[in-house]
Amino acid sequence: MRANQTLSTVYTLKEQLQTLWSAPDEAAMREALNQCCALARAATITPLHRYATMLENHANGIVPTHDSSSLPHVSKPAPLPSA
Repeated sequence: MRANQTLSTVYTLKEQLQTLWSAPDEAAMREALNQCCALARAATITPLHRYATMLENHANGIVPTHDSSSLPHVSKPAPLPSA
């Protein structure tokens, strides 16, 4: 049962992270990133806490400060760590 909860949490976080790339602007992208980090921190999965810290530490590189359509090099986040 615990494994199913862990898998569900990680899947939900993955889906939440994907919303970053469809955000209409920088503010919405930052809010989506903040929500992802909050979800990761609320989980009882220690590697997700570290992942949230990494996302927060790299937020300025993840979220472009201008129109992302002009940034073909914007990369997606690293894969989630194993639980």
